Amino acid sequence: KIGKDCQISFGVIIWPSDGHAITDLDGNCLNKGKDITIGNHVWIGMDSKILKGANIPDNSVLAAGSIYTQNSNPKSPIQVGGGYLQVFLQNLLSKILCGTEKIAMILKMKRISI
Repeated sequence: KIGKDCQISFGVIIWPSDGHAITDLDGNCLNKGKDITIGNHVWIGMDSKILKGANIPDNSVLAAGSIYTQNSNPKSPIQVGGGYLQVFLQNLLSKILCGTEKIAMILKMKRISI
């Protein structure tokens, strides 16, 4: 599922399975695929990879080349990437938000470095 108003760059791979089956001796599949959910207003940079079971919350950003595998809290926006992404987001927020709104938005974001 992909939410509304998402920006997905080129070269992004959204992979809900392992691409092959692993079975036990009885033929039961051991590595079933899992749904991927991308929330509303999510930015995904070029060549990022989103793997099975991932849940990307609303208002999140994945920097170019990110590999995302987590099932995050759907109420907490995340950002995946390094220092350049942090500077970019701070500049963007300072242009669209002001005063206490800006501080509240920055405090809500949970940073995940890879």
